[in-house]
Amino acid sequence: MRLGETGAASVDCEAELTPKPGLVDRRGAGAHTDLSLSIMQSSAFTIEPYFRDMAFISEEAHPSQALREELADLGRDAERAMLKATNGSNSHKGAIWILGSADFRCYRACRGRSRQFSRIAATAKETASFVDRAAPRLVSHGDVAAKRYGVAGARGEARRGSPMSLT
Repeated sequence: MRLGETGAASVDCEAELTPKPGLVDRRGAGAHTDLSLSIMQSSAFTIEPYFRDMAFISEEAHPSQALREELADLGRDAERAMLKATNGSNSHKGAIWILGSADFRCYRACRGRSRQFSRIAATAKETASFVDRAAPRLVSHGDVAAKRYGVAGARGEARRGSPMSLT
């Protein structure tokens, strides 16, 4: 499915975007001692089938508890594959999470229309509002950073409809 390829290509393009001071780009690893451009590219290739599966199950679905949990299971599988491909480095956890909650139902209709981002964000918000009852109860780096800086973090942003992305 082209959506899986598009998701993987987008995370690969983000890695190659240069310059990104402090982040992995074509110039180097930035502040990431555990990542490189080749590791990021390997990770993107590894998680492509998971993006495809996420798109397939959500393309005709409406946000629901069952969909949220099915996407979360696929996301955890994608994370495990990513960590194996990168020897334990978190290269694309955020991308897996946000693309997994995106509105694939409107992807084709919205393509090329930036004003439709609010519709995609609204569906991500609705999907994220359902609790992932199977989520491991671990404190992530994102949780620590969100608390430290008083921000919502990825989950909180999605639950609020991604207002930071709309500005």
